[in-house]
Amino acid sequence: MPPFSGTGPARGGRRLNARGAGGGGPAPLLQVAGLRVGLPGAAGLAVAGLDLHVAAGEAVAVVGASGSGKSTTALALARLLPAAAVVTADRLRLGGLDLLSLDERGMAAVRGRRIAIAFQDGAGALHPTRTIGDQVAEAVLRRRAVGWRAARAAAVEALAAVGLPGAGERARAYPHELSGGGCQRVMLAIALALQPDLLVADEPTASLDPTGAARVLDRLEAEQVGRGMAVLLLTHDLGVAAGFARRLAVMHAGRVVEAGPVAAVFAQPRHPYTARLLAAAPRLQGPPVPAVLEPDPPPPPHGCAYAAACPFADAHCQAEVPPLLRLLEDAAADGRQVACWHQDRIAPVGGTRHGG
Repeated sequence: MPPFSGTGPARGGRRLNARGAGGGGPAPLLQVAGLRVGLPGAAGLAVAGLDLHVAAGEAVAVVGASGSGKSTTALALARLLPAAAVVTADRLRLGGLDLLSLDERGMAAVRGRRIAIAFQDGAGALHPTRTIGDQVAEAVLRRRAVGWRAARAAAVEALAAVGLPGAGERARAYPHELSGGGCQRVMLAIALALQPDLLVADEPTASLDPTGAARVLDRLEAEQVGRGMAVLLLTHDLGVAAGFARRLAVMHAGRVVEAGPVAAVFAQPRHPYTARLLAAAPRLQGPPVPAVLEPDPPPPPHGCAYAAACPFADAHCQAEVPPLLRLLEDAAADGRQVACWHQDRIAPVGGTRHGG
């Protein structure tokens, strides 16, 4: 398969040895089963039965197009959705804690220390009337027994570590004085300063040039490997996913439709939607391919959300949602999972491109 031209640097070789990967690793730190999220005014579910797990110290990427439910999932994990949102799950646990059973005081103790989110919209998430340095220093104070002056110095170091140019000067600036990419780096610096067990990074490289993106991913890797921090990377960029994580989950219409080791999924996609994403990704070699996916036709009311666009769909697909199951021929060697009624018909040498 020709290499991608995304922003992710070629670091997959180091990533293959990351801790927490593979079937013999530690028990999951994060366990999500049947997560459903309904938002006020929305016609359908934003997250429609998501299954996901992340082991302690593991890096997992969740990829999908805009609107697939990635950001809503992140907010649901930290219980940061609007009060009118309806969130249910068969299981939503973090390190033994049932997150749905905690009251707000209990969740406040979990946020930051156990789970932290680097939001996609950094400019919107930062406090507009407080300096950048003060906001990062506040995160430092939550994790370290230091004074305010030491916290401010640590904040400058954290900003420099994520590649913010002129970190000392920028620490005295306000969010509106930074670019979108600069605010994105500040959000990451705050999240890392909290030293959480699990960091959810929502499109951390979306506003950055390739050099800046590589530096941010290097910083994430240093924290993930050095401290054993788990990272859940949410991205639409397949190059970033390939360069950072060992394990991948593909999200479509609020569900995970395929999961497994990055190398195996990229080499042999077994869900038609995964094959379509890979076919649409820009490449350094080969003929031109579409850069943007066309909108899917409306999904059937009860069946697979991809049925209307899938060349394998039949009446069963229209009537019943397929569960996320281990590949039929998988002997538990790599834990590949696919949500498709016709996984046995999809060629194990690469699935199918959209449209056949």
